[in-house]
Amino acid sequence: MNKKITWAFLSATLPFACLAQATTEITDIRFYEHHSSSINDGLPYGYGANGSQSGYDFVAHDYYESFNPATMGAWSAAEVANIDMVENNGGYLGPFGFTSETSNVWAGGTIKANDLTVYAEAPASFDYDLATDVAYIKEAFPTATSKTIEDVAVNKIYLGKIRGTEMYVAMKITAVQNVPDDAIPGVSQFDVYFDFDYKYGTFAPTSISDIYKSKLSLSIAPNPSKGSFTIANLPEGMNKNSATLSILDITGRIIHEERFQGQSVQHQLQPGQYLVQLADGKAIYRNRLVVVE
Repeated sequence: MNKKITWAFLSATLPFACLAQATTEITDIRFYEHHSSSINDGLPYGYGANGSQSGYDFVAHDYYESFNPATMGAWSAAEVANIDMVENNGGYLGPFGFTSETSNVWAGGTIKANDLTVYAEAPASFDYDLATDVAYIKEAFPTATSKTIEDVAVNKIYLGKIRGTEMYVAMKITAVQNVPDDAIPGVSQFDVYFDFDYKYGTFAPTSISDIYKSKLSLSIAPNPSKGSFTIANLPEGMNKNSATLSILDITGRIIHEERFQGQSVQHQLQPGQYLVQLADGKAIYRNRLVVVE
């Protein structure tokens, strides 16, 4: 897995922002159907079950097992909240895809994701190489979305809106391997997977003063601070189990992002103004943070 930040220049053509909000790219992700031979010690397809690369968390930018390996069953609701996509369709049922809902790979609802993230195939005019600013992805994001992509296709680009927040991803599919025509599940050794690169970013107001136009603001203390701070009062009704904490600089670039762990945040920040954002899939709460020496 490789990660790099791509920078965008100021552009008058972007309707959502006046300042660039750079995307970050992560490459070389392989997403497996959990019966694949390569992740099951070379066993025939179907003889093993390894979901370690069959779920993905776009906030942590890492795999999340598609099922609980300790119980061979479903994760708890708090754990499922971290999964933005899981394997879907699988080798026995047809072409390989993914979903943010309950997968049909395993009967009984064992494999499921957060049911919040939505996806859509990118418009034909979308150019992955030009997605250096998150506003470009946001502008291209279709009105009609789905929680399931049934049949992932090579060279296609899929856009995602993560957990109802303003975090967007653009996934470029670089390889697809479905069940070979001559394969026999339970006898043949083979893999089912797709490979992808993706760019991501969180769209935010480019003017710090814009946050005061919203009623959904955070209470931060101390403010000004010397880098660490506490969210003094959690917003009423916020689901902290599915919340994501982001810190952005004044250009809208994400400089720190994590699953919300608690109200105290320890992070080394240079003196300046920042935007602190807490999103739970239903609402986005923001406030300005001033850091002093």
